Amino acid sequence: FTVSTVAYENQTKLKNSCDKSFGFAAAFLALLVTIAYGYCLSGYFLADDTWQVQFAYRVINGESHLLFDNFFKSYLGVPALDFYRPLLGFTYLSDYLIYGLKPWGYYLTNLILAWLAALFFFMSVRALTTDFGSSRSFYCALSAAALFASSPLHCEDICWISGRADLLAAVFYLPAFYLAIRSWQIPEKKQSIKLYCFSLALYVLSLMSKESAVGLPILVAALPLVCKSGVLDTKGNFKHWLKFSLPYFFLLVPYFVVR
Repeated sequence: FTVSTVAYENQTKLKNSCDKSFGFAAAFLALLVTIAYGYCLSGYFLADDTWQVQFAYRVINGESHLLFDNFFKSYLGVPALDFYRPLLGFTYLSDYLIYGLKPWGYYLTNLILAWLAALFFFMSVRALTTDFGSSRSFYCALSAAALFASSPLHCEDICWISGRADLLAAVFYLPAFYLAIRSWQIPEKKQSIKLYCFSLALYVLSLMSKESAVGLPILVAALPLVCKSGVLDTKGNFKHWLKFSLPYFFLLVPYFVVR
């Protein structure tokens, strides 16, 4: 009874510690994104932004078919926009419903998406560095996520409403990668399969946000090279790696057909 009680108390302390560190990381990254890009809230609609707003206006005013046409035709129904990003229209529609013609609301959505992407990046690095030890893993992940969140390379994506596609794709892409990591690492088969299915579903949503998501299968296939639990020493492990990686590549087949 004493041993079980001590083990339970240690487990509880570890969980509380992880919750506090995650909360700190989330708050820190939110602050960093706000400091780096919060000035965009004073911006206005630029260039292609008017197309996005007009699209949302038309959907609200009786042309709801436009929202679903994005799944089968060029984005916004414009032949020149020959790319497949059907989920993007839903974000502008929701912004229009909430904020109307107030541009700060659209920029706020971009900031929230950027924060979520940085947070998922933090989680992915944390999962990849579990063998570093709890403290080193946390600071490694936090510093990497801080660089990611404050990088000037994200300026166009955050400070331009129409540049949101990268942010939206990242919000699905990075948790899909994180869940793939956790699925590979977890020994319990039932839980591993559950995480794996969620990862595949998020990957599909990422593909429907921007074309750059096609690179995820390569990262998933490389997991055994960086994750301690993925060792390809035996034939059985190689088969497991193959079964684990191939579905991500298979999802690209219908995507390219539709695309």
